[in-house]
Amino acid sequence: MLLGIIVLIGCVPFSHIHAEAASTMQGMEGMSGSGALSGMEGMEDMPDMPGMEHEGMESGLSAEEFLRYAVRIVYYFMLLAASGLFLHANLTFINRSAVQQEMLNKWQLYAIRGFMLTAIAHVFLQINDLVTELGGGAEQWSSVLTETTSGRSWAAVLILSLAGFLVLKLPSAAKLLWSLLLLGAESFNGHPAAANERTYAIAADFIHLICASVWTAGIVLLLLLWFKDRKETGRFAERFASIVWLSLLVLIVSGSFMTWAILPSWRYLFHTAWGGFLIAKSAFVLVIVVVGFLLRLRVKRRELPKGSLLKLDGVLLAAVLIAAGVFTTLSPEPYSEPFKYHQMGEKLHYTLSVEPNAIGPNTVTFTVWLPEASGEPQSVELLLQEQGKTGKQSVQVELKKLDLEAEFAFPGFTETNYRATGVDLDSVGDWLAEIVITTKDGESIAREVPFDNR
Repeated sequence: MLLGIIVLIGCVPFSHIHAEAASTMQGMEGMSGSGALSGMEGMEDMPDMPGMEHEGMESGLSAEEFLRYAVRIVYYFMLLAASGLFLHANLTFINRSAVQQEMLNKWQLYAIRGFMLTAIAHVFLQINDLVTELGGGAEQWSSVLTETTSGRSWAAVLILSLAGFLVLKLPSAAKLLWSLLLLGAESFNGHPAAANERTYAIAADFIHLICASVWTAGIVLLLLLWFKDRKETGRFAERFASIVWLSLLVLIVSGSFMTWAILPSWRYLFHTAWGGFLIAKSAFVLVIVVVGFLLRLRVKRRELPKGSLLKLDGVLLAAVLIAAGVFTTLSPEPYSEPFKYHQMGEKLHYTLSVEPNAIGPNTVTFTVWLPEASGEPQSVELLLQEQGKTGKQSVQVELKKLDLEAEFAFPGFTETNYRATGVDLDSVGDWLAEIVITTKDGESIAREVPFDNR
């Protein structure tokens, strides 16, 4: 069922795709080889991976890209299923019947096998993309695995996937520990690991993964029991219903917190493919809540879960995993090109820059050169007005003077620098920067600079 629905993503045009968020680049100092990775700790943006497109350059999926998405989606499913089955051994299967014990043993083994295979494929593709993009060779694979945050996370996932076969023979407490270690290792990958509030975002991601694994494995167990023994399905549904609502609630809260930690502006939700898939995932979760409520009503009435509702839950699970598998490869920030404009004149030079020049918060920098006789400006006023929107209030930019050394020396001129952060452009379109420079003599010099943030 899951693989069948994956085919749907082949018809979708994607844009501005990135590999494992910025966290992959953290800790990349002193790596061996060509030195392409040296000194890259703390970078905020991953380079584009092979075959990936920028915003506005729509294209269908190639066979290679489709394979990457399919592997990632199945990897997430097996990650949540394997860890979730071990968690359920400590939650809903404590006093399990012989039928449930047999099924749990059987599918835990299948889940560990599937997870090991998909983990190897997933990690191989991620490291291969990263090393290829940075121009390295096979000798840099070990450096990526040992000297980067994401690399160490991937290494831990691989080790734990192999250790899972040993854990199968251990008590439930060991399986609980294995699941927590696995989900903890996974939480160090992706967008939360690159957020400004990194520690809190990673902690929220860890909690999010725990709840997602409990829910995912619970749905899988319900479906498996439904096709094997309807009475056992009813018994498990009663126990599962007692924890699933808390799991979904924490899932929603932790997901909302991660979104807040990752996004500089809520407007990104409506202007990026990342936001679109997150909204789609959230919509699926809301439908899941409704389906779960209907199933809970039947459980309360001591009735067996309805087969059609269970199957719908399975389809929704697949849809959520597909959305999650896709948007974790997308940049949460819109693609944009910083704007920079420089104008020379006999009595005035100035430079205006807007970064990242996208909807949401921006940093505006203004540098002005006045004749030495005039000295520094008395004041500089800057307004940003969206063109074609008559009556719309201008964005007043609160420029603050910076004490910087002169970046460019123009003989006979004095350089003065200003900057404003958090300048909010609330829409995408054509803008006009209106600049008024007042000299110490009281002379006002007005300039207009058009730009767009598409």
